[in-house]
Parts: sequence; structure tokens; C-alpha cells
Amino acid sequence: MGEERREKLKALGRELQSKREELGLSLEDVAQATKIRRVYLEAVEAGDDSIPVGKAYFRAFVKSYAGFLGLDPMEYSRRYGQIALEDSGKSQEQTRSSEPVRPGQPEAPVDEEKVPGGSHGARRKLGRAGLVGSKKKIHILLLCAVLLVAAAMVAARNSGLFVGTPASRSEPGGVSSPPPPGGGVAPSGGSSGQGGQGGQTGQTGKAETGAPAEPEGEPELEITKEKIDQETIGFTVKADSLTVVVKTLPVEDGRCWVRATCDGQVVFEATLEPGSEKKFEASQEISLRLGRPWVVNLSVNGKDLGQAGPFGPVLNIVFKTKGPS
Repeated sequence: MGEERREKLKALGRELQSKREELGLSLEDVAQATKIRRVYLEAVEAGDDSIPVGKAYFRAFVKSYAGFLGLDPMEYSRRYGQIALEDSGKSQEQTRSSEPVRPGQPEAPVDEEKVPGGSHGARRKLGRAGLVGSKKKIHILLLCAVLLVAAAMVAARNSGLFVGTPASRSEPGGVSSPPPPGGGVAPSGGSSGQGGQGGQTGQTGKAETGAPAEPEGEPELEITKEKIDQETIGFTVKADSLTVVVKTLPVEDGRCWVRATCDGQVVFEATLEPGSEKKFEASQEISLRLGRPWVVNLSVNGKDLGQAGPFGPVLNIVFKTKGPS
């Protein structure tokens, strides 16, 4: 490997390592999330593409690793491809012409274009090159398929994605619980039928006991969701203040790095263990950055939002108030 090429590979690996450390993630966290063995992640960060599975897998590892960290996966894949091809032709010619054959080492292939019958040899040479290229493509496709299946299994196990529109969930207490029959809004403290009996309670004198029936008829918390950019989701809550609860799944791989900013001040930055719960309060805005959003469930002002995000890169979630409820 040329020295210049080696330095470019090391620089590429250092960028990924720096981003991982910035997010507070360990190699074990990345290995569990991406299903890439830790030894290969270490090779990527070290810029060593001489791994046993080959350069095609190394390139796929670089792409998946970059995408998980929230970087542009196609850009990093392209950069590695350019580095890998820089001196491939030159190094092959030097190896064939000058490197001695060692005991037990397979003999270097002969350049059949320079010997009698060269045209036939050239055709065979091109055929081998095409076969190698096809095998590399098949390896990449197989790897992508494995990653997609793993992502689907995690998503299914963790009860689905939460970036759907309101009214798509049916769980009690969810942001988008369906309205009751007749188009009315279901009250937060009971059924619509109970809320409609508030006037009758006042007429019978039961309101004088200090337990007014009016709160039972309050409309459900109004929340609006929008996708701000590729890695940021925003929620606008019609309320005077915010209370957000973060819960990690009680499973073996349920650890998640979390950074919370309340009204412009960072109040928490650490890795939550599986089955942990953390509450944050603010008057105007709460911003969360989650290293592994698919192992986190969220609620705001007592309303369950479900899974924070899909299997993939780091996710930012911003909650803002919008006047009194």
C-alpha cells in the first residue's frame, strides 16, 4: 500500500472515530446497532482495508458506519472507492514484475497479452476481471439485504416506528388516539359519555363538593409534528410548559446516549442503561439528541408518543410550546 494512500485511509477512519466519540458512543454500541463486528469497525477507524473479507465488504462497512453516525453514507463510500482505486493498477504491475515468489505463495498471474496467443489470453483476463466485479456487486447486495432484514426485525420487535401522523395510533393515551363516535374529542379523564354529564352533575348539587365535572371534558392535548430536516423532528405542543419523559427499552441492547437541552441550556448528557427513565421540564423548548432512537419511548405532558425513531442514525427531537392549552 502506498504511503499517500495509507494516510488518506487513516484520515477517513479518524473522521468516523471523531464523530463517534462526539456522540458519546462506544464501538460496542455501534457494533450492536449496525451488526458489524467490532474488529471490522476497529479496522475502519484505523484505515486498514486489508481485512480477510475483502475490500468490497470494507467499503460497505464504511458506508453503513457513516450512515449510522448521521454522515453522508454515499459520500464516504465514494471517497473510499477513489482511495482504493488510486494506485491499484500501478501496484499490480509492480507486484507482477518485481516481487519474488515465496514458498507457499501462489504464483503471480502471467500477462497473457505479452506471450504467444496473447489475444486469447487477453479475453480470458477480461473475463476474470468481469467475474471479480460481479462477485463484489453480489457481496454488497447480500450485505445490504442482511442489514435491511436486521433493521426490520428490530423495528418489529420494538412495536413499530413513531413518525406517523396523529390519529394513526390506537393505544390509550397516545398523541393520536382516535376520536369517539360522533366526531367529538375524547376527554383525557374518561369517556365522552361521562364528560357530557357535567351539566347534570351541577344541577343535582354534586358540584358543590369541590369536584367540578368540567376537567373531565377537557379536549385532548393538541400536538403538531413536522420533519425539520434529515435528522430532526419537531413537535409543537399547545400548552404553557413542557414535561418530556425518556424511557429506554428493558432489553439487553437498550442502552442509549442522550443529550437534553431545556430552554437553551444543556441539562443532561450521558448514556441511559436499559429500562431507565429520565424526566425533563421547560417552559418553552426541550431539545433531545438520541444516539439510538429506536430503543427509546417518549411522552410529552403525559401523552405517549411511542418509539422515538427508526433504526438508523442519530436523531434530534425538538419540543416547543404554543400558547396555553
